Formats: sequence, C-alpha cells, structure tokens
Amino acid sequence: MTPVLLMRSLKSFLEEVVANVELTSPKGVLTQPKVFLEALPQKAASSQEEDFPFVIIRAMGGEDQDGKASVSINLLVGTHSKDDDGFIDVLNIIEDVRQSLLKNRVVGGSFRLDLPLKWKLFDEQPYPGWIGEINTLWEIPRVEQEVLF
Repeated sequence: MTPVLLMRSLKSFLEEVVANVELTSPKGVLTQPKVFLEALPQKAASSQEEDFPFVIIRAMGGEDQDGKASVSINLLVGTHSKDDDGFIDVLNIIEDVRQSLLKNRVVGGSFRLDLPLKWKLFDEQPYPGWIGEINTLWEIPRVEQEVLF
C-alpha cells in the first residue's frame, strides 16, 4: 500500500504545483494540466474529453535493502502545441516540478525524495503533443523484520 500512498501524496502535491499553469488544450482553450495516477483515463468512443495538458504519476518499481526501502516513480508531462516551440511548455512544467520537489524533498509527511532527480525530453514527439519525463526515487518506510520465539 505504501507506493499507492506515495502516488496519492504526489498527486496532491503536483496539483498544487500546476494550479497556476494555463496551457492551450487541443481545442484551443486555456486549461490547467490534469494530474493522473499511472495512465491517462480510459474513455468511451463518444467521449470528447481532452487529455492535454497532463502529468502522469507512474510507479516503476521498488527495492528493499538493509536499512532502506525505495520506490522509483516517473512523472510524464504532456502538452499540446502545433508549433515547433511546443517543447517549451513541457520544459516549463518540468522545471516547476523539479524546483518544487527539490525545495520540499518530503511529500506526504513520510516520503523523502532521494537524488539524483533526472529529467528528459523524448527524441520522438507525438506531434502536436509534446512529452517529457522526470525520474524520481523515493525513500519509503521500511518493513521491520519480526522475530518469533
């Protein structure tokens, strides 16, 4: 359950980070990025709801070591732009998120951001969509071994 609690805490945190961001949707309307867990929501064929702009919080895996437990979370940032400068919106959101995470370092009162924090733009872009990714590693509460006698 801990990775899910981390993802939910990150969702609340990121919704605050992007609350003042307004970007153009595919219909040309200014809108705030939506934050989703794991993937974009499934839609009925008749749905006209737009996905862009978005931030997706995706669990990538975890690791337990002596004295430490961690979870890897990727953040996918997506924007929409029909011009060649569309990557700028992605980079601006990545920078807002990066700065907020590095300033706070603890999310949900229990989850600590470990370094390195990495980000990238993809070589191939799904024009007119633009996608970037932030790779994060989180220290999570570890499970204590029970000793039975």
